[in-house]
Amino acid sequence: MKTLAALVWKEWMQARWFLLGGLGVFVIVPLIPLLTAGICSDILEVFVLVFGWVFAILTAAGLFCTDLEDRLYAFWQSKPMSLWKWTLAKYCTGLICVYAVCLLPVIGIMILRLFLPPQWEAQTGWAVLFYLSYTITVIYSLSVLISCLVRQTTHAAILSVAA
Repeated sequence: MKTLAALVWKEWMQARWFLLGGLGVFVIVPLIPLLTAGICSDILEVFVLVFGWVFAILTAAGLFCTDLEDRLYAFWQSKPMSLWKWTLAKYCTGLICVYAVCLLPVIGIMILRLFLPPQWEAQTGWAVLFYLSYTITVIYSLSVLISCLVRQTTHAAILSVAA
């Protein structure tokens, strides 16, 4: 358990920069048209639909390919932990980061819309949230698989976009 906790802490230290950068982009960029068009606009959901998959691919390729380089891969094999623990900790940390960046702003706007008058409600409902979470999970998982197979960040990102 001690090695798993240390591994999760290490993965969080890598993923936090993706989280901070992603939250900055996914909150600030859609906020500009959202303030001008009003809270009833669906611009945030559209922005996450269009760019959420890009963030999922970049996060998966960035997190996995860095530790799969030749020298680091040999280092990880020398540690007293199983490959499954390492993969599971890295996968879950990255997926939580992707969920936080892509889904938290949408959930925040949807909760905010609950307190608005009925004429200001947006056309999208909670079904968008389930569609986003399913789509982002599939894209992230596919990108993780490609990153583990290719082991080069740029090539993994390009192949993930093509897939």
